[in-house]
Amino acid sequence: MRLVLSKTTITILLFFLCLFNVEAQLGFCKGNKGDPIFTEDFGSGSGNVKLPSGTTTYRFTANRPKDGCYVVSNRHQHFNWFKLKDHTPGDKNGRMLIVNADYFPGEFFRVPISGLCENTSYEFSSWIVNLTREYTKACGRGIPIDVTFEIWNKSNMMLLASGSTGEIYGGNKPTWRQYALVFQTRPNETSVILKIRNNGRGGCGNDLALDDIEFKPCGDNVVIKDKIIKSAFL
Repeated sequence: MRLVLSKTTITILLFFLCLFNVEAQLGFCKGNKGDPIFTEDFGSGSGNVKLPSGTTTYRFTANRPKDGCYVVSNRHQHFNWFKLKDHTPGDKNGRMLIVNADYFPGEFFRVPISGLCENTSYEFSSWIVNLTREYTKACGRGIPIDVTFEIWNKSNMMLLASGSTGEIYGGNKPTWRQYALVFQTRPNETSVILKIRNNGRGGCGNDLALDDIEFKPCGDNVVIKDKIIKSAFL
C-alpha cells in the first residue's frame, strides 16, 4: 500500500521537526566572543523594586515573595532560604531577580533584545541559583528548580532556540551556575525576545534567583555595535 501525504500533513511534520531541532541546545559559544550588547544585572540599592511593565506574569510583593511572586532585591534571605549576595562581581547592595515559583509551570520573565546584527550568531547567558537547602524538616528534599530559556523572533511567531537546565536540587550551600544558549539571527532580523519559563510546580521548593543576563556576539567574523544596552535598574 502506498502512503500519500498531503501538503498540509507535510507542513505539520516539518513544523514539529523544527521544534524538535531547537530543543536541548544549552551550551556556550565555541568561537570568539564579542563585548556584550545587552546586560541585565538588576542594578543595586536597598529594598525591593519592580520589574518593568510587561516583563513578568508573576506578582510583585514588597515583602517575602510567596508562590507565584517575585522581587528584585538585595535582600537575600526569606523563609528558610540561603543567605547570599547577588552574582555581579564587586556589586555593593547588588540586586537580583528572586522568584518563588507559581503552582503551575509557565513563563515568568520576558524581555525584548534589540540592536542585533542580521545573519549573526549570538550567545545568551544567565546565572541562576537554587535558594532552598538540600533538606529541611518541613519539606524534606524539596522541589528542584527547572528552567527553560527560549529565544523567539521579534513577531513572537518563531522559536529560534531553546534549552532547559533540567532539575537542580538544593545543596548544603548556595551555588551560582551559568547557563548559555547559542542562536543565529536570520536575514533582516535585528531583534529577538528572551523568555524564561519555569518547568516545575510551586510549593516546598522551586525557589530561585537570576542575575547577570548577557547577549554577546559569537564567532570569528562579527560586527560589534558601540552602543551597549544597560540595566533598567540603575
